[in-house]
Amino acid sequence: MKHDDLTIVIQGPANRLGKIGKGILNIPSYKKYTDNIIISTWINPEVKPSKRFLEKNGVIYIEDDPEKYSSFLKFNNVHLQAATSLNGMKVVKTKYAIKVRTDESYSDLNIFIDTMKSNEELLITSEPFYRRPLSKKYDEEYAFLRNGTYSSQMISDHVMGGKTKKIRKMFSTTSKKCRTHKIPQLTFRGMQYCPEDLLRDCFQGEFKIVHMEDLGRFWCKVGNARITNKTYKNYENYGTEIKP
Repeated sequence: MKHDDLTIVIQGPANRLGKIGKGILNIPSYKKYTDNIIISTWINPEVKPSKRFLEKNGVIYIEDDPEKYSSFLKFNNVHLQAATSLNGMKVVKTKYAIKVRTDESYSDLNIFIDTMKSNEELLITSEPFYRRPLSKKYDEEYAFLRNGTYSSQMISDHVMGGKTKKIRKMFSTTSKKCRTHKIPQLTFRGMQYCPEDLLRDCFQGEFKIVHMEDLGRFWCKVGNARITNKTYKNYENYGTEIKP
């Protein structure tokens, strides 16, 4: 089913190791859900989707110069993720938006879209690959981060969706915090405040998780690890190290 009120923003480097990213190659699959597709990436004259491919799929293609963000706080590259995501969100004209990555692909977004539209005030994300223990003490010690509503459960920044205006504001706030270097540098029980924490806090609202099993056939990355339906079970439990 196609959704005229939805845009999919594919963000990140257009090429990986000299090849077009899997997320871009997956555009024909994403077209099952909407005709509104945006690629937001970095200037790269060597490897990019062909003009014919972009025109055939009706894709809006946005490029930016990463040097513009060289003074931003380099917090696990979240400053770059926020920049390309925000660039894409700025031109979205639909009520809802989903952000995916250029180096990942998902074959089934039906449950994700249904969850998003049924919970339109929430941030909807895919399942995180790391989990934190749900602890009241943990929540209490970090409550000041979100005025007492901080959740110790992590979100994922691999697939994110919701109302466009709320997603756009999340990335705008994240980018501003990176530009002004106003990011908490905290640790608790050996766990550091991480980019996913920053994005969740900048959303300023509650969230809901969609399980990886509900995203069809997927191919995604965490660090150097390639994660698919077959290997995902190895990384489900909190504290599991993900190895290439």
